[in-house]
Amino acid sequence: MLTITEKIPAFDTYEDYLGYRSESALFFDIETTGLSAATSIVFLIGVMKKCDDGWQLTQWLAQHPEEEALLLQAFSDATAGCDTLIHFNGTTFDLPFIKKRMRRLGCTANLKSSLDLYQKFRPLKQVLGLARMNQTTLEQFLDWPREDRLSGKQMVSLFQKYVASQEPLLCDLLLLHNHDDLLGMTGLLRLCTYSMLFEGQFITVNASMPGDSPDRARSANTGDKASTKEAANITGSSHNCLKLRLTLKASLPQNITLSVPCAFPGMVYTLTASGTQAILSIPGICGELRHFFPNWRDYYYLPLEDQVIHKSVGAFVDKEYRVPATPANCCIKKSGLFFPQPEECFSPAFKVSHNSRELFFTCPEHEASAQPAHESEPCPTPGAESYPQQEMALSLDHERLVAYTASLLRMFTRHA
Repeated sequence: MLTITEKIPAFDTYEDYLGYRSESALFFDIETTGLSAATSIVFLIGVMKKCDDGWQLTQWLAQHPEEEALLLQAFSDATAGCDTLIHFNGTTFDLPFIKKRMRRLGCTANLKSSLDLYQKFRPLKQVLGLARMNQTTLEQFLDWPREDRLSGKQMVSLFQKYVASQEPLLCDLLLLHNHDDLLGMTGLLRLCTYSMLFEGQFITVNASMPGDSPDRARSANTGDKASTKEAANITGSSHNCLKLRLTLKASLPQNITLSVPCAFPGMVYTLTASGTQAILSIPGICGELRHFFPNWRDYYYLPLEDQVIHKSVGAFVDKEYRVPATPANCCIKKSGLFFPQPEECFSPAFKVSHNSRELFFTCPEHEASAQPAHESEPCPTPGAESYPQQEMALSLDHERLVAYTASLLRMFTRHA
């Protein structure tokens, strides 16, 4: 059995986010002669363990199939003192395979809890537009360098040739594949930056919207057939766009630009992120929306005034001018500029009609600061004319703004 060691420079571990301690973690990857632990063996294992000045990469290569037990015991000994095994898709293959082989050969198993990077990053597939979620595809997305070009099938054939010939060049190629898989895992850790972003984790967020440029509203269909009358006077505005500027916890390896449909067809939420900065753009709508009271049984509806009043006051209104309120009419109406919210973060929440699912919040003009924030381009809307505008900072409740921003970021993964 060959034992190869190499010192690896320190790298960003993202251990606080992933929930492990690098001092007691072990990265590992195995190479086998097939997919079935009943008929195949483990012929190469690579591990990485923290040391004083970085990490130590160790590989054990069986020179003959009979050395598999030595290989497995060396790996088991290396796991002593480690509380987290880190791997890529090891939950479904590496761990079950190696446990079965250990039991079959009578080796001692010290396998503890594990962290599967494949499982952790799988939710990013659609939102990042990845064709596959194998390690090679993820490394290519991150522009991670890989010298090895062998497939798993080629590794099996190469090992068989190596056993027969003991050719050093074949040995080097086998070790290189496993070596690059281990180093590749350290590169994949940078995907944590996207996971944190789409889980709504960031450092700061500031809200702004265009200042004094002429409003350009356009008609928009709400898609709610039951509320055609209510939506008749509502327009989507390509100018009145809320912008949320975020400072991220870590720099993104690759820039991204994403969009998902808004409540109004033809209007979209957009996310642009580069480095440690990101911008969320939320289109606004102008018109009259309604806030519905959940305790509608406590109100009377006044048909002539088309409004509701609480029963404590309505008791003084002549009975012929009042009727019990219903869920559909127990509301207050408000005209102005509104922005969609995936969940109720800003209260009160407004809707087009009682049956509408889309929620909105109002952003009154008097909440805008008189201080211009900076020059920017208008919110990207298909067909909208583009020209520079002054942006005005908004004094939205910070706690609610943080919750709202996080809900928008999570929405991108749900709609991907």
